[in-house]
Amino acid sequence: MELVYSNQKADFDPNKRYRNPDLFRNVERGVTKVTVVGDYPEIVEAYKALEVDVEVETRKTPVKGKAKAADKAPAKPGKGQSKQESNGTQNDGTEDEPVYIPKLEADNQWIIITRDGVRFSDFAGDEAAAKAEADRLNTKD
Repeated sequence: MELVYSNQKADFDPNKRYRNPDLFRNVERGVTKVTVVGDYPEIVEAYKALEVDVEVETRKTPVKGKAKAADKAPAKPGKGQSKQESNGTQNDGTEDEPVYIPKLEADNQWIIITRDGVRFSDFAGDEAAAKAEADRLNTKD
């Protein structure tokens, strides 16, 4: 079986199996050849240790709308250092300023990321109302 680790979203070869490299946890059994698109040395090393034929390719086309995205190394979740003010989670605010992210602003819907998780809420108000709700959710009781 030929396996391809790629973040592509279209143009799949029906004779190959595809996996998202950001979700790699372990090698798969029965693989005869692996193609890794992008910079994922942990995948390459894992399959080479099993003496599986490994081929590494660079991203073939840049991400649409972001011409310079192909020049930068893709961010891998959980691989970077967290901010100094953070308690270690990736989407985390500080004690003084919780993180809130507007979503679907036309419909007045907001997503609020709190220190203890993600909350979804609908608001009839504006950004100030969403911030007030985020502050309320982040207060320590």
